[in-house]
Amino acid sequence: MPAEDMDLEQMSMLTDVADMPAAEGRLLRAAARDEAEENGGPGHWDQELALLHFTSPSGCP
Repeated sequence: MPAEDMDLEQMSMLTDVADMPAAEGRLLRAAARDEAEENGGPGHWDQELALLHFTSPSGCP
């Protein structure tokens, strides 16, 4: 999934972790895995985003 195919919600979530190294690539790969699964939801995206938040310098809320 190219970055230009991200929807507005995904783009806003990406800005939350944009300071993390390789965050965009990690989220794009997760989105591609979500798209590849039949009847799949945003599970891979959500998990990767949670990992990024957990490892971010600001930490979890």
